[in-house]
Parts: sequence; structure tokens; C-alpha cells
Amino acid sequence: MQLNLLFAPCTSSFFKKSSVSTDQFYQALKYPEGKKGKIYHSEELIEKGAEGLSFFKHFVKDINKICREAVKLGYTILEA
Repeated sequence: MQLNLLFAPCTSSFFKKSSVSTDQFYQALKYPEGKKGKIYHSEELIEKGAEGLSFFKHFVKDINKICREAVKLGYTILEA
């Protein structure tokens, strides 16, 4: 399964500035700051104009691919 990583610099900059891991990505997008007042620098993702829009369209497609594959894997494991 190939994922679209065309605009990865946009996310890597966000991860570095916000000190966020991929495991914390959902929380960082959902809330403007962490539980202990840690600020997430979402401007790295938001202020990208058309390039950012394209990135998020690809990002959603990738998430949907991963979800489908995870469900398939789950069914395979249950059948075994």
C-alpha cells in the first residue's frame, strides 16, 4: 500500500515545532494546546493555502486506506 507523502515537510515542521509525535497527532489537531498548556503550532499546517489543501486531501485518502487495511487485517486475524 503506497501512501501519499507529497507534502510531508508540512507535517514534519509541525511535529518538530510542536514537539509532537505521530501518536499525539490527533490530539494536537483537535485541541490548540496540550493538557499542561503546551502550545501546538498548527500554523505550520493551516497557513499553506492550496498546497495545504492538497496535502490534507491526500492525508484523508491515506487515513481511509489505512482504516480499510486495518479492518481487513482484523478479519484475517479473527478467521485464523
